[in-house]
Amino acid sequence: MKKLLVTGASGFLGWNLCQLAQASWEVHGTYFTHQVTIPGAALHQTDLTDFAALDRLFKQVDPDAVIHTAAASKPNFCQTNREAAYAINVGVAVNVARLCGERDIPCAFTSTDLCLMVKTRFTKKTIPSVQLTIMANKKRSPNRKWQKYILKWLYAVCL
Repeated sequence: MKKLLVTGASGFLGWNLCQLAQASWEVHGTYFTHQVTIPGAALHQTDLTDFAALDRLFKQVDPDAVIHTAAASKPNFCQTNREAAYAINVGVAVNVARLCGERDIPCAFTSTDLCLMVKTRFTKKTIPSVQLTIMANKKRSPNRKWQKYILKWLYAVCL
């Protein structure tokens, strides 16, 4: 059976995806501080902001596909802890994209305007301003070469 890795399995979307995917996949999910139980799924406590830990997880699970749902999504946390929110919501997504790209693994990415800390809702008309916001923040990103994956995903999700 093919293996599916779902990041953020302790969140609403990740938890439900883990439940549904079990009909066709061997499901592996991640959590960080909020441990959950999902019968039939293998759960891995992982600090996704630690690239070495994320890389080890990919090697251990050897997924055939990834659904990236992990995020810091509480507005107050994101506004008061901008660097941590950026590391979680942008840095982790970049690293997941990198690892999937290196292994030629299909990846689905989910996000919201809360996670990206922009005031514009995602639509076909507003996506250029969202991209500009990310591009403006690009200078402070240590993973600049992987930023292009986020922009491509963001654009694809909004079409």
